[in-house]
Parts: sequence; C-alpha cells; structure tokens
Amino acid sequence: MTRQEGFLSGGDPRQTLRDIERYVDLHRDTFGTYEGELFRRPDNYTLRGAGGTFEQYLVDNGLSSLVPFFTAGSKSLGYE
Repeated sequence: MTRQEGFLSGGDPRQTLRDIERYVDLHRDTFGTYEGELFRRPDNYTLRGAGGTFEQYLVDNGLSSLVPFFTAGSKSLGYE
C-alpha cells in the first residue's frame, strides 16, 4: 500500500486540506446528512460498498494522506 504524503508525514498541508474536503464530500454522498454526531445505520447496499477496513476505504478513495490523522485520533482514544 502506498500512502500519499500528507501534512503529518512531511507533505503539502494544502493537499491534506483538499483531502479533508474530499472525505467530507464522500461521507455526505455515502451516508447523507444527519443531525447530531451519529448517523443512522446504512442500508445493506451502502454497507457492502464500504466493506473492509477504514484505512483501506481511505486508500481506495485516494485519501491515504488522512490515515495518520485517523490513526492518531483512534490511538488518543485508546484504540490500536
């Protein structure tokens, strides 16, 4: 797996910001908009399309520069 160079790994911070915007757009396209912090359970079609690990989902969608952000966030909450 090849990761794009993101801000946390010494890459261009502008690319990371573009990737954050793309992630938000992708998330809205996939799960829609919703009130609060949690969204409703997706339908089976959406779940099949989002199968695999979250890291693989980011890589498959050209957002690998965001992996360090999500990894740091998960580890700060006690997940490995």
